[in-house]
Amino acid sequence: MLAVCIGIFIAGGITTKFGRYYPFLLIGPPISAVGLGLLYTLTAHTANSKIIGYQILAGFGIGLSFQQSLLAVQAEYADKPALLPQAQGVVSFFQLTGGALGVGIINTVQSVFLNTEIKRLAPNVDFNLVRQSVSAIFTLPLDQQAPIIDAYIISITKSLIPIIAAVIISLITGAFIRNHNMLAKGGAGGAHMA
Repeated sequence: MLAVCIGIFIAGGITTKFGRYYPFLLIGPPISAVGLGLLYTLTAHTANSKIIGYQILAGFGIGLSFQQSLLAVQAEYADKPALLPQAQGVVSFFQLTGGALGVGIINTVQSVFLNTEIKRLAPNVDFNLVRQSVSAIFTLPLDQQAPIIDAYIISITKSLIPIIAAVIISLITGAFIRNHNMLAKGGAGGAHMA
């Protein structure tokens, strides 16, 4: 989350200085796709420092492009202030709807893979016990813990696939957004940008 905030802060500062939001629509998604792709490679033996680094990379990329679609709408409708609230409402609606649907999709993918992998890797373990609580894994005998941990890791990494796809789609759609100079357009929503 901190990396997302830092990405938003940096992109906002540079956009304010130079008036260009468009580069971040093209820079952020590849950075986050690389970070998410690296997270997809996790195993039970991946060092915590690598996991943290991959999360920072993914979050920073998301942060760079997070607010840019709202800025693009403000620049596009700077000459039509009556349409600006509706346009921003549409963008906000799709951001919130995408987030809500995304959580449901990712949760379903993770759950399906977790069920499949627990049954495949640890058929003799009490399925309901380890599904209800991650901490229950550590109450099992040591020889049963590793397959369950592997099942959880596989299910988590598989749940990254829809996120990577969404990031790639955001890169493609971001390429079609007009590249306005917000300084020339009068700033965000007609306001003056310094």
